[in-house]
Amino acid sequence: MQINKLILKNFRNYNSVEVNFNPQNNLLMGENGQGKTNILESIYILALMKSHRQVRDNDLIKHGEESYYIKGDFQNNNHNFSVSMGYHNDKKKLSYNEQECKKLSSAIGNVKIVILSHPDIYLITGAPSVRRKYLDITLSLADNLYFKTLQEYQKILRHRNASIRQISEKKYDKKILTAWNDPLIEKGSLIISLRKKFFNPMNNIAKELFNQMRFNIPDFSLQYHSSIGSLNNNIPIQDLFRKKIEENIDKEIIYKQSLYGPHKDDFYIRNGSIDFKRFASQGQTRAGSIILKLSMAQYIDQESQCKSILLLDDILLDLDDYKKGSFLNLIEGRQNIFTATSTQGLEKILSNSNLFQVENSQVYLR
Repeated sequence: MQINKLILKNFRNYNSVEVNFNPQNNLLMGENGQGKTNILESIYILALMKSHRQVRDNDLIKHGEESYYIKGDFQNNNHNFSVSMGYHNDKKKLSYNEQECKKLSSAIGNVKIVILSHPDIYLITGAPSVRRKYLDITLSLADNLYFKTLQEYQKILRHRNASIRQISEKKYDKKILTAWNDPLIEKGSLIISLRKKFFNPMNNIAKELFNQMRFNIPDFSLQYHSSIGSLNNNIPIQDLFRKKIEENIDKEIIYKQSLYGPHKDDFYIRNGSIDFKRFASQGQTRAGSIILKLSMAQYIDQESQCKSILLLDDILLDLDDYKKGSFLNLIEGRQNIFTATSTQGLEKILSNSNLFQVENSQVYLR
């Protein structure tokens, strides 16, 4: 998969910009604060309909304007298509080939992208919500069924949480939860099942990437941890889920929320028997985060049968010259879009790259 053209209007610091990309490598060069990352952010939005940063849509509008518009022309094998998103008056308008998408599930998954950036270290060191987001994005881009199921589950969860709060306030009897338990268990069990299946191929991919990058982390592994209990037995997930919430309904009423299900799950990162999060060095943490993102890309590639676009936000800064070479070898064969302040370490790919200068809210082909 590749993006051929990007059009921005009143997005972040850009008034009106059009960028035509190389099908292989693209280098967005410029000083910090010129808007290089904003280009990557806009492409990310076309894939997942929201920013990878923790910002509101209103924050993406250029100062002094009332709306923004993003459009990308893409190619997947021999299939050409466009995706666009406009935002005005607190409303998003999503389109695929100029036809409006009424449902978010119709828009997400058409563009396969993976972004690598410095905050990726929080996949290792951060809260469980960071790792759940990683799982949800990976599986949503790989399989639209997962995203649709996740949407349905989150809607049911909101209703169930509202009912629990009403029970805690003595407005309703506990019996009201019966209407929400069955759909919560059905959709939640499917999400857990899809996540559980994900970890075996993901571990194989990660181990091979560690070998190729020659990071000294021989027994790196990911282990899914479910809040409903151990999944390594013969008890069906739905039965395990039902037993957990039925035994703990009083506890949920005290805490005024649903305490069990995929919205509370996590995965452990280990090097052998060692908790990677607690004992990894800074260098190992960075290595682990890079491998997790490259593994994400390869998993999506396998499941969707197309190469994901890589968005690389100053990602080479933390790699020595040898590992930079290994990294660049690993990402050959797909479209890559880099941000950087210089071409140092990127000399190997300059001959098959478009080099852009990002300056004064403009993008110039050099």
